[in-house]
Amino acid sequence: PKRKIKCRNLTFIYDFMILINRKPLRRLNGRCDLTFNHIAYERLVFHQICTFPRNIFFLVHTETGKQKDFVRDPASGQTFPLKKDHFYFIPNETPAEYLFTDDITFMTFHFNLELYPGMDLYHGMHGIRSGHDPKLTARIWDIFGEEDEFRSVVRFKAAIMDFCQAHWPSVRRNELGPYSPLFLKIRERCSAQLTVTELAEEEGITQEAFSRRIRRALGTTPKKLIQSELLRRITALLADPDITISDIAGMLRFSSVFYLSRFFRDQTGMSPTAYRERFAGQNRCVSRQ
Repeated sequence: PKRKIKCRNLTFIYDFMILINRKPLRRLNGRCDLTFNHIAYERLVFHQICTFPRNIFFLVHTETGKQKDFVRDPASGQTFPLKKDHFYFIPNETPAEYLFTDDITFMTFHFNLELYPGMDLYHGMHGIRSGHDPKLTARIWDIFGEEDEFRSVVRFKAAIMDFCQAHWPSVRRNELGPYSPLFLKIRERCSAQLTVTELAEEEGITQEAFSRRIRRALGTTPKKLIQSELLRRITALLADPDITISDIAGMLRFSSVFYLSRFFRDQTGMSPTAYRERFAGQNRCVSRQ
């Protein structure tokens, strides 16, 4: 169509044509959100089987050559020795056995890339990915030397986004759009008191029918969606040293610290206190020097 623009005393007439319309992508702006719960360059002595609500990504920076460090997939039994300039990726909610010693240093990220509230890009994926990538190791190591904190976050996000693009899951997530209101509802109202029955009643169907529908569409249960969001909230709050575990129990409507701790241990294999000490503290950062 012809468009007319009047600028002061001049009038311009031009032809306007959209060759590629990506306007529908604008609705995704509020999604595809990459958030970090943990960023560190560290040396850690640790051996445990753990499950985390976030994706775990780390790269080995230095080694002694004598290390026996590894990450193992209990489901397949496959073991990955930890080696210099190698990356390791464990999708969220994937159990893994970690053995770290002081023979290595590594750069680690706990992150989510959410397409919908509570629905990570790698949701439902299993298995550990590993590869030799000295360029990526060097790129991320360089960012740890960035003095501008805001710019460093932007650079970290760019690096992790590039990794995600290179390791994009084959499962299409576009079909989840109709369930976006459910994801948002769980995100906004999640607490230890939120029940599947409550969500089903709001949909006007029985709990059994609601659970079947969610399982068919999402490959998981509404109970698991609630648990995953609750776990995500707990780990986010544990990252703040000024918030006590008792405070967290109250904020998320657990009847006591005991029940919060039991829930957290059942989900991750760790107590909230152990998680805070090992993954939410500041005492394991190693000098770049």
